Amino acid sequence: MPDSPKPALVCLAQPAWDGDYVKSTVRLIEALAAHYRVLYVDYAHTLADAARAALGRGGAPLERMLGREDRLRRIDGPHGPIHVLTPPPVLPTRWMDEGPAFRAALAVNARIVRHAVRAAMRELSMTDPVVVTAFAPQLGLPLVGQLGERARIYYGYDEIAAAPWVGKHGARLEAEYLAHADAVVVTSEGLRKSRGAQHGAVHLVPNGVDFDLFYPAANRQPEGARPCVGFIGSLDERVDYALLGALVERRADLDFLFVGRATAPEAEALAAHANVTLAGPHPPDALPGFLGQMDVGIIPFQVTRFTRSIYPMKLNEYLAAGRPVVTTPFAPLGDAEAHVYTASDVPVFSQALDLALRDRGLAARSRRVAFARQNTWAARADAFAAVVEQTPAAPHRRAA
Repeated sequence: MPDSPKPALVCLAQPAWDGDYVKSTVRLIEALAAHYRVLYVDYAHTLADAARAALGRGGAPLERMLGREDRLRRIDGPHGPIHVLTPPPVLPTRWMDEGPAFRAALAVNARIVRHAVRAAMRELSMTDPVVVTAFAPQLGLPLVGQLGERARIYYGYDEIAAAPWVGKHGARLEAEYLAHADAVVVTSEGLRKSRGAQHGAVHLVPNGVDFDLFYPAANRQPEGARPCVGFIGSLDERVDYALLGALVERRADLDFLFVGRATAPEAEALAAHANVTLAGPHPPDALPGFLGQMDVGIIPFQVTRFTRSIYPMKLNEYLAAGRPVVTTPFAPLGDAEAHVYTASDVPVFSQALDLALRDRGLAARSRRVAFARQNTWAARADAFAAVVEQTPAAPHRRAA
């Protein structure tokens, strides 16, 4: 007997599928393709984004947005195909105040996206989907019941009230959407606690790791004359620059390597130090090569409302490469805390680096690798799919 066809999953996503850095939603959806036929509704660019792209001042996919290229793409991922839909441009709403005009604009945007999604679903013969709203309540809320969904899952990976790009409306819209969600999946213990006060079915599925990509670095030892302390990720508003600046001055005996986008103005000041290298952003398959140059991986985040909600992907990437990790106490890290050194100020962080540098033997490296091996994206997708399977099917709420 042939296998039954996979059920359908439609993801309404805040993160764009393409980009120069690793995104947890994209990695999770790639792995969920082992369980579902997936339609990923890409970030909905606005008319303002389209205008900037037409003037050569932005990176929005203008040709696909306008339908001059196929809006629906097939991506052959490691766990199965994913179809990625680029919606037509929508109205910009972030600048608007709450009120009838704002709600009317959300409804217009929902009609635009709904038309494109329904057309894609017909083309793909998708019915009765699980709809996953990934940090995009501005779309998920007005589309409730509009896609013939059998279940609605909210996927939260950051504290939306503290996220500057959605902070004006995000918390309010998310709270409204949660009232319609059948289940909530979050990536950190902080989010599990806070969203647990808003919904009765909140499940913790932390970020995972592309283990096969990062593990080869575990067998590569740095060849530099001096120990190298490394950070993979964006140098953005989450990072504690006061701590980093003092640390690189205090530890002139160490080299510091930063791999990722530098979006905060304080980041460039780090490059003034002779022992600091800002390598810039690189595609995921280049990251193990940089990890191979590092003796220790660090996560120097500030302790804020926003960072308390984070379970960083880089944590398991460092561990999969066998590297010891030193981190600030920005958030609870669950079982991973047994595999990291935690430091809250410059002197203690400096001491922790020395401890980590002495903790690079084979046995310690093997323990870190073994922990990371349990946390693959495939394992996370299995856990996510289990949440869906135990969620009672919601009654269809088809549009009239």
